[in-house]
Amino acid sequence: MLDKNWVPSHFSPARDVRKNRYGKSLVYFPSRKNHTQLICESHNEADMCLILEYLPAVIQYYIQPVSHTYNDGNKPYTYTPDFFIQRDDRSYFIEIKGGYSDQTSSYQRTLDSFAATASALGYGFEVFVLSDFPTDETLDNLGLLYSRSHQVTAFELRQLMQCLSTWNGPLTISLLLAHNPSPSMRAVCAAIFQQKLNCDLTTMLNLHTPLSSEVKHEKHNPAWPSLVSFNLSLTSPDI
Repeated sequence: MLDKNWVPSHFSPARDVRKNRYGKSLVYFPSRKNHTQLICESHNEADMCLILEYLPAVIQYYIQPVSHTYNDGNKPYTYTPDFFIQRDDRSYFIEIKGGYSDQTSSYQRTLDSFAATASALGYGFEVFVLSDFPTDETLDNLGLLYSRSHQVTAFELRQLMQCLSTWNGPLTISLLLAHNPSPSMRAVCAAIFQQKLNCDLTTMLNLHTPLSSEVKHEKHNPAWPSLVSFNLSLTSPDI
C-alpha cells in the first residue's frame, strides 16, 4: 500500500509476475545498480532497465514496487506501477503502456488516483508509451555494452583511463586494443556504458567507430524523449 510508511524493496514486489504466465515470457535482468536479479514481465521492461542502468542520475530502481487500490463508488481497482525510480534529484513512478487510445475511463481514473496519492507523498508519476522507445540501434547497443562489460574490475578501468590520459590522435576500439599495454574489451565497453567514452549509439558500433574521451553527461529530465537523447551506440558482430 502506498502511504507514508511505504519503503521500496527488491525482496517483496507488490505483484508476483511469475503467476499466470502461460503463453508469456519473463526476462531476468541482472541489475548492477540494484545488486540483484530483477524479474521483468516483458522485454519492454527489460529495455527500461537498460536505460535506467545507463543514466548516471538514476541511483536505484524497483520493479512492481507497490500496489494502490482505487474505488470509484461501484467497484475497487488495484493498480501496480511498473517501476519506482530514485534519482539524485527526485523519485518517481513509471508506467509503460502500449498507447493512450486503448485506456478505459476507469483505468485512467485509477491512474489519476495513484498519481494524486504519489504526489501527496512527494513522488512523481510518468506514463510512457512504446512509441517513446528509440527505434534506432540504441537499445541493442546498450544491451551489448552491458553484457560485454560484465565483471569488469577497477584495475581494468584504471588501466584504460591511464591509457586515455596520454592519448593523442584518432580514437577507436581497434586502436585502443592495439595499444601496449592494451586495455581489456570489457573495460572499453564499460567506459562507453558509463559515459567515460563517447560515440554514436544510434548506429551499429564496430571496432572502427570513432570514440571521444571527452566526458559529456547529458542533462536528463523526467520526460521520456530526454531520457533517450543519448550521445552513444553499440551492436556488432565485430565486437
